Amino acid sequence: MMKHFRLRTILLLLAVLGICLPSVVISVSLTHQYKQRMLQDYISYVNNELVRIADSIDNYLNANILAISEALLYDAEFHTLLNADLPAGETPEALRWEYMAREYLLNRHLEGMANYGVMDMHLALLMNERGECFNLAYPIQVLGRDNPWVSGLCKNEDDWTIRFHWYPPVENPLESPYAGSRSNMVIPVTRNIISPLTQKLYGKQIFLLPEEQLFALYNASELAKNSRIWLIDEQGRQISCSDLTAWNQESPPPPGLDDRQKTYTGRSAIGVNGWTLVCEASLATIEEGVGRKAAQDAIWIGGLLAVICLVVTFAANAITGPLYTLMASMSRASHKDFSGHIPEQGTKDVSRLIGNYNSLLSDVDDLIYREYEVSRQKQQAEMDALVTQINPHFLYNTLESIVWQARAAGVPRVADMAHYLGELFNLTVNKGKPMMSIEKELQHVQMYVNLQNMRYNDRIRLKISWDDEALLVCRTLKLILQPVVENSILHGMPPAEGILTIYIHVEQEGDGLVFYVEDDGNGIEPEQLCSLVRKLEDPSVMYDREGAEREKCQGNGIGIVNVHQRLRLYYGNRYGVTIQSSLGQGTCTEIRIPVQPV
Repeated sequence: MMKHFRLRTILLLLAVLGICLPSVVISVSLTHQYKQRMLQDYISYVNNELVRIADSIDNYLNANILAISEALLYDAEFHTLLNADLPAGETPEALRWEYMAREYLLNRHLEGMANYGVMDMHLALLMNERGECFNLAYPIQVLGRDNPWVSGLCKNEDDWTIRFHWYPPVENPLESPYAGSRSNMVIPVTRNIISPLTQKLYGKQIFLLPEEQLFALYNASELAKNSRIWLIDEQGRQISCSDLTAWNQESPPPPGLDDRQKTYTGRSAIGVNGWTLVCEASLATIEEGVGRKAAQDAIWIGGLLAVICLVVTFAANAITGPLYTLMASMSRASHKDFSGHIPEQGTKDVSRLIGNYNSLLSDVDDLIYREYEVSRQKQQAEMDALVTQINPHFLYNTLESIVWQARAAGVPRVADMAHYLGELFNLTVNKGKPMMSIEKELQHVQMYVNLQNMRYNDRIRLKISWDDEALLVCRTLKLILQPVVENSILHGMPPAEGILTIYIHVEQEGDGLVFYVEDDGNGIEPEQLCSLVRKLEDPSVMYDREGAEREKCQGNGIGIVNVHQRLRLYYGNRYGVTIQSSLGQGTCTEIRIPVQPV
């Protein structure tokens, strides 16, 4: 198993396992205990705060509803005023004013009571024993027992009980709704007015308790900042909720811890009416506190680990440095780089190993150099064979003799053909040199097109241009344009008497020269073009003569592949030939070489 690890790694692992691992275990244990203690303290805080809030709500309901209601049960003057007869035979308008006057007197009587606060006036409606309703909250709005909302309350209640009836929140039926759902929500509370002394029914009290008041009571607590709080009644109906989006949309969760949601749910009962206060408290503060402590421990352990790693690394480098230097040199050698001799250092046995390795590198480097020289000479011989398969000097001298004989015989066209062919071969020979100026390369193409025009009756138009005349003196590998022009004539010559136009343009792009050879001919068949492009994209730069001969016999454009391979042999894989062609529209060939001034 140890062979899969580096020596430096083994030393670091031993340091980490021996010192830092126990520190991590202790830190994790302490963090867990810290989390449990914080969780217990937070749960205790939530439960105590819920009891306090429940008591405040209980006191609020007692002071603003129960106390007022109890006072009205014993107020005989109030009973007389509530059930006094209204004038009979009055018009509806006059009767409406009588209702408003009675509502004013009832309000004045209530305001005179010591325990009836004007700011907390939630007693909204009074109904006497005859079913006549008095709207204390909005006297202008006259209501009767036939009102749907009022009749609904009366229908659901027993007229001879004195207990309270608590209803779920509704929109305030006594005023027009306005923006803000919480501001317009009220909780109806009803109670019959039955005298404890005479057991006589004098009427009904209808309170409209604003939900916003209850919300203000529990929302003032710090607990509400990271929690959701519900008030639910004995039937499980939601009376209030701190989160409007969850009100009547989500049920309060069951009590206890929820590790998945990271929450704790506590409950506390409200004694006055059987409501329950439910709080879903987020444990985010606990997690943040634990996270801060864990971060502090991690910083402490990280600092310890960093110091240990620095010490161990310094010692390991002194021992293993020469070995790793040797390994790096071996890695470079695996990528064909044998030039990196390394200093002999380290212990005696390591130093001897490095010396033997340096001797091996020298031997390999010498062998590669000899193989390279043999390969280079072979490639040069193959390239020379491409353009010197016949004796061009003998052919040129023979053609010159043909020219004089043809002119003497009065056959100028034959003389011109022989002259152009002679000049063509003279340029090809170029005194045995593989390089020539761009100007001579363009002259070579011009001679070749002149010869082809003899064959095609002047149906070929050659246009040559350049960006800068100074480019003409630059050097280029010879015979790189003629095979491309030949390919244009071979594949692009239109039928019958059509004209083929060939454009050659020379320009400089950065540190390279680009020849653009474009024709307006027939283009190349898609299958043949794909085959040619694959050959040009082949990373191999060796020239296969037998394969070239076969391709040439099949008419597959071996001349362009020849040019491409020769360019890459001379200049490298950055340079070469690319070709684009559209059937029926023509062909464009780019030849890219480096700039080589004379």
